[in-house]
Amino acid sequence: MNRILSRGVIVAAGVIGLTACSADRLNVPNFANPTPESIGGDPRTAIPFVANGILRNLRDIHWSFVLGTGILGREAYNYTSTEGRNTSGWLTNDVNSAASFGGTALWNTYYIALRNIDNLLRAVDAAPAGAFSDAEKSALRGFAHTMEALALHYLIATRNDLGVPVEAPDIAADPTALSPFVSRDSVFSRIVSRLDLARTELQAGGASFPFTLHAGFVGFNTPANFLRFNRGLAARVQAYRASLGTAGCPGGRANNPC
Repeated sequence: MNRILSRGVIVAAGVIGLTACSADRLNVPNFANPTPESIGGDPRTAIPFVANGILRNLRDIHWSFVLGTGILGREAYNYTSTEGRNTSGWLTNDVNSAASFGGTALWNTYYIALRNIDNLLRAVDAAPAGAFSDAEKSALRGFAHTMEALALHYLIATRNDLGVPVEAPDIAADPTALSPFVSRDSVFSRIVSRLDLARTELQAGGASFPFTLHAGFVGFNTPANFLRFNRGLAARVQAYRASLGTAGCPGGRANNPC
């Protein structure tokens, strides 16, 4: 996974006759493209943008997840008379090509979210004393690990036996580092462990998050209530594991030991 948070570009606008002081007021940071350095410089202000960016990543791709999995399951069809690849790239052997619509769909956006989750966690760990209370740090970690599990859940739902990479490599140490693919069972184990870790963190997360969750999370917008979302996702994942007969849940639902 490559570095996703690109370096922001500051646009300077100069007007004839303005003093240097006035011109400085026109230098506005590009808040849509924060860097890890800018987040670390003012985490209290920046992390809410990162958290909501993660939510937007996962929300914006969901329509494609519903349509793409519907096509693969023969429950939906995307008919576009001017774009034949909407058919060939999903419903023929072309889907096995890395260059096809189906081969590359439902991939990049989830890893953008995972990279931003990693950046959020690093910023929390490196936050200066007093930037966040211990409870707020725990709430942020619980949110991040729940979102990580959700992104991995969507990824493995579309790759099954192929597996997916689950680690975000340290790109500061090696920008060309690649994460290995791991098996479906290992992905599910990672998802469950992240959800359980998040449960502990949310339980210590205090009364509120240090950012505002959007309207879709009404009733789930505090650490205590968000824990219900976490446990609902955990139940879904365990049901999937059991129905697939993974190593963590042998015997299917009837004898589900998870």
